[in-house]
Amino acid sequence: GKDDFGNKVKADYKLELEKILNNSLVGEQKRKTCLNGQGCLNNTIPFALDVPDGMTGAAWIEIDVLPISANDKKTKYEGTAELILPTGDEYSLPSSKGTYTNKKDETKYQLKGDKEADTQGIKTKINLDGRKDGTVTFINGKALGQKFKYKQLELE
Repeated sequence: GKDDFGNKVKADYKLELEKILNNSLVGEQKRKTCLNGQGCLNNTIPFALDVPDGMTGAAWIEIDVLPISANDKKTKYEGTAELILPTGDEYSLPSSKGTYTNKKDETKYQLKGDKEADTQGIKTKINLDGRKDGTVTFINGKALGQKFKYKQLELE
């Protein structure tokens, strides 16, 4: 865009959400504003947004898969999954695949949205450890413009 004096101005904004604290979502807004021929200015502004009562920011993934092949070493699964937001909005993930490996007693899922629908940008990988009652040990993905990652720490 242009400012009031006709100078070309470019502004980039990035929000980094950190945590929910006292019913507020807190984080930082990182801004970079460039004025044509004048250079750029970077600044960071902390923010807090009120979170409605009962909202935690948590989401759920329901996975519904069936075995399609198996041997002594592994079992492959295919089916669907659904991402459910705390608002009740649901997003179908029709390309859901998984592999269970006997040696590691571990299941790995790859969940993807539909290329022709509003879920096209949703991609998630989830690992479950059978030795720990199916505990989630790893999540990596993106959904609805947000990236998320979780890796369980190994405790000795």
